[in-house]
This record gives sequence, structure tokens and C-alpha cells, in this order.
Amino acid sequence: MSDALARALTRVSPGDRAHATTDSERYTAVVTTTTHDDAGVRVAAVPETGDEWLELRATRTADEWAQPTVHRLQHPEDDWTELGRLVTLDLE
Repeated sequence: MSDALARALTRVSPGDRAHATTDSERYTAVVTTTTHDDAGVRVAAVPETGDEWLELRATRTADEWAQPTVHRLQHPEDDWTELGRLVTLDLE
């Protein structure tokens, strides 16, 4: 499952509307930027409710994807806090 979710993150584009679910929460956000390289992928998004940015992350080592995670940017510290592992991802 983590492999499929990580590959899905590599196909996300700015402007996509993403529905991401962790073990305990569901988030709907509009993707603003994507960054990916050999080490992994990061997708930044603005949630439809609230004012804290989200980031969906997946890292890869030795051609294996780790379980993707969801993070929230906390203000005023500008520090990323992990909210949990990414369980589902649906795009519009």
C-alpha cells in the first residue's frame, strides 16, 4: 500500500484538489507545490478549512518507498509536525 500511495504522490500537480486521510483525520486541500527527486517526494497544500499548511511526504531508500506521512506547518514556530501516516489519497 505504501508503494502505491508514494507513486500517487509523484503524480500530483499544483492545482489538484487532494483528499488525504490519516489513521484519525481526513484533510481536503489544494496542492500548491510538488518536489520530487531520487530520495522522495513532498507535496505542499493549502487546506480548505483552517490556516495551517499541509505537506504529504514519502521517502525512498534502496528503491523502496517508506510509508507516506502527513505533516502540518505550525505557526508561529514554522515547524512541521507529523500528523500521522497517509492511509488514502484521492485526487480531483
